[in-house]
Amino acid sequence: RHVRLLGLSVAALWTLFPVLWFLGAAGAIADATQRLTTESCDVLSKGFFLSALMLFHFQRDSGEHRARVVDLQQANSAQKLFLRFVFHEVRVPFHSVLLGLECLAEEEELRPYRPLLQTLTVAAGMMDRAINDVLT
Repeated sequence: RHVRLLGLSVAALWTLFPVLWFLGAAGAIADATQRLTTESCDVLSKGFFLSALMLFHFQRDSGEHRARVVDLQQANSAQKLFLRFVFHEVRVPFHSVLLGLECLAEEEELRPYRPLLQTLTVAAGMMDRAINDVLT
């Protein structure tokens, strides 16, 4: 709406140029007055024209920007939902493996394998921290 109003203002100011020229040529207005009014119309019309262009540009860009922000927010929430699901599906069985390793390390019959079981438990703990870091 404002762009249209500014455009009409520019058109009205531009139509004054030939009128001022004819008035000056006919001697109806003094040369200084003609020059002053012509320069004033020129400055005003350029200002209105640039304002209309900027307003049109910002209105168009703001609509595109809003649509892009909505698209990015939807993609972000879909990605978060996917990650939550995947990491839940990874975390539950992984914690079962970690618990199994800890239980095996406590068994007396497996005493000769304790260093290996402790290494596996430490490695599993590091993987657990990495998974938690990704989730948070």
